Amino acid sequence: MYKSKIGHALLILCLSACAENNNKSQSPETAPAGSAQGKTADLQACLNEADALVKMSNKHINEVNSLYRLIKDAKYYSSISGKISEKTRVTITPYYEFRVYDFCNKISQSMLTELKSGDSSDMNRESNIK
Repeated sequence: MYKSKIGHALLILCLSACAENNNKSQSPETAPAGSAQGKTADLQACLNEADALVKMSNKHINEVNSLYRLIKDAKYYSSISGKISEKTRVTITPYYEFRVYDFCNKISQSMLTELKSGDSSDMNRESNIK
């Protein structure tokens, strides 16, 4: 369901870093965390966790939908960022990056809570379908 949005999300998170680091070529495994490729890998992991979280329990659907709404907002910002002042960009770009990482942290915490709870009733629904 969310896989089609992953490409857009990866583009958004790399908004500032891609422009600054486009001359560097590192694999995501060896890229520093602050680099564009490191951010891309982090966001990919976050989106994978979000998808897994919804599969584990539908009670997290609103949380995951909020993450994708935020990504949609960041995408819109990205489309207009070239038309706004540099002062605004240096403020708003990190703001969106912070919000995305903050949501990803919430997703990770929810994932840990689900795994700790051991409530696999929703997880077993996929095995019941087969």
